[in-house]
Amino acid sequence: DVAQDCIVRMKDCGTDNAIHDEAAVNDGEVVASLAERILGRVAADDILRPGTDEVLVAAGQLIDERMADAIDEAGVASARIRSPLTCEAE
Repeated sequence: DVAQDCIVRMKDCGTDNAIHDEAAVNDGEVVASLAERILGRVAADDILRPGTDEVLVAAGQLIDERMADAIDEAGVASARIRSPLTCEAE
């Protein structure tokens, strides 16, 4: 809700800042998977298949449904994503 009135006017502000995201859990129950939370966002770092060097999503890529499904199926626990909250554009 903090960024609901935020207008993004620049594709990449060049910041290294990002937010760390993971599944939303309430009383031990997953209410939103990591994939659901990061769908449509841009990866700040490469998102790797756990235990391997296989890149599921490269840094700077927009996470589409296919990529989100791959993240879910691979069991990725968390990811760093770009956010208007960390943008440094002036």
